[in-house]
Amino acid sequence: MKNYTIYLIIAFACLANRSISQVRQLHIGDTLPHVVLSNVLNYAGGKIDLADVRGKILMLDFWSTWCAPCIKSFPKSDSLQRKYADHLFILPVTGQDRRMISAFWSKNEYTQSVSLPTVVEDTLLSAYFPHVGVPFVVWIDTDGTVMGFTDSQYVDERNVTKAINGKAIDWPYVGNNEGFFDFSKPMLPQHYQHDSVLTTKVQYRSITPHLDGVKTRTMFDTLRGENSKQVLLVNYPIIGLYRQAIRGIGGKGIGPDNRIVIKVSDTGRLIYDKTKHYKASWLRKNTFCYESIWAGHTDNRIMMEAMLADLNTYFDLNGRVENQPTECFVLTRIRDLPFKEQQVDISRNSMPAHFTSADLVDVLNKGSSIPTIDESGLTEDINIPLESNGDFWQEIGLLNKRLEPFNLRVVKTIRNLDRLIITDR
Repeated sequence: MKNYTIYLIIAFACLANRSISQVRQLHIGDTLPHVVLSNVLNYAGGKIDLADVRGKILMLDFWSTWCAPCIKSFPKSDSLQRKYADHLFILPVTGQDRRMISAFWSKNEYTQSVSLPTVVEDTLLSAYFPHVGVPFVVWIDTDGTVMGFTDSQYVDERNVTKAINGKAIDWPYVGNNEGFFDFSKPMLPQHYQHDSVLTTKVQYRSITPHLDGVKTRTMFDTLRGENSKQVLLVNYPIIGLYRQAIRGIGGKGIGPDNRIVIKVSDTGRLIYDKTKHYKASWLRKNTFCYESIWAGHTDNRIMMEAMLADLNTYFDLNGRVENQPTECFVLTRIRDLPFKEQQVDISRNSMPAHFTSADLVDVLNKGSSIPTIDESGLTEDINIPLESNGDFWQEIGLLNKRLEPFNLRVVKTIRNLDRLIITDR
């Protein structure tokens, strides 16, 4: 009997795996088949038959514990679910382990008071709706027809009421075209599907609009099988393109936003304003692809100088490097003594991590509009707790108290720093 039971379990497991492999990916306009989900937390009986929610707008909200935007969106979704319970069913979905999710859900500050159910250890819904990353939300209408795909930012009252009332929603494109392109070959001929061009050697420079269904990508490489160099930046915001070009021609330390000065009449195409746009819609309109193909012997600086000129021409801007006297913070040693790592307690609100001094400066730059530079000369790791909210500069004295045990401090002074300046032409 024991052997018989084991064989049955193995047989069912094989059938389950085969059924998943035979699932057909669903697209906008397709109808969701009959699905019963048997691994659901926070739901009576632990099982949901999605046929029971026909007549309501169904949202499948794919998430993971490492996705901060996913988790932070749950209270808003919970509020919408409560308000529109007769017309809406929001169902978070994760492939992660049931035990881990149960512990996480009960302790996390965003989920512990949320009454939404969540599917765990999912494989079926992810097979119907494969996706590159999370948050990824599938909208399904009252008849079970797939309406659209979004991120969690679109899950708001305006779009929920539109969906309930059958009104049109301006859907972003959230798909996956990664398999369409061979990134080891020139992109432009593939983008326009000129197959004859792919068989010939080409050299060109191009700027093209956002590429739907493809992740941000950076490549500086020699093309496979050709004596050619490629610069490829896919789905980059304008500032990001300039930042890459400037780095390539020797702009030192130009990475943090606080090393960039923008003086243009239309900042909306350079800087995302969350009060005016959904981020996915803004990115689709204001990110671009840059590619250049060069002879293999071309100097990299020449390639990046050409890129900078191309950006200025295409966007009608004047991006450049200027070395300016700049108010800044300097990370330095208090005394000229050998560095000694301190043993410190890491609080629950701090980031427990080992930093090099350069890493620490990168973190500090994210918390301040004033640039920070490193003159400590340290190469050892620093085991220092930093507040997870990133507000390091509210009180510089407090920061220096944190740094003092490591023989470090920050001082405010003036240094000549390279800065990326972007103005209208």
